[in-house]
Amino acid sequence: IDATFDEMYELSLLQNFIPVVDDRKMFIGIVKRRDVFLYLKSLCDQKDKNK
Repeated sequence: IDATFDEMYELSLLQNFIPVVDDRKMFIGIVKRRDVFLYLKSLCDQKDKNK
């Protein structure tokens, strides 16, 4: 992994998707801005459940 989640979050604020490449720099998929925000929401929901 070359990018931290924080870096992915910052990129998602600037663009709608983040390309994902493997060790050989071959394109293997994308992470959409929506995916990042849904993940963050799930973390918040879990934290609220544990209160």
